[in-house]
Amino acid sequence: MRSGLRALLVVAIAAALFLLWYFGSATWRLQNQRREIAGLPPDVRARMFASHKQEFDALCPSGSRLQEYCSNLAVVLDAFPECDAACHRQIDPWIPAPSR
Repeated sequence: MRSGLRALLVVAIAAALFLLWYFGSATWRLQNQRREIAGLPPDVRARMFASHKQEFDALCPSGSRLQEYCSNLAVVLDAFPECDAACHRQIDPWIPAPSR
C-alpha cells in the first residue's frame, strides 16, 4: 500500500512540475514576443500592426471558420502596443482562454 502511495506522489509531483514548465515557458514566449515587437522601430512596428490588423479584419469576422488562424492572429495583434481598446474589443473573443 505504501509503494502505491509513493508512486502516486511521484506522479503528482511530476505532473505539477510539467505544468509549471509548460505554463512558464508559454508565458516566457509571450513576453519575449512582446519585447521583440516593442523593440522594432516605430514605423516598422506600425506597418506590421496595420498589415496584421487588415488581415484580421478581412479574414476573421464573427463566426469565421478560420478559428485557429484567427486565434493565432489575435494573439499576435495583442502583443502590439498599437492595439487600443477598440482593437481589444475586436480580438478578445478570439484569444483562447488559459486552460486549467
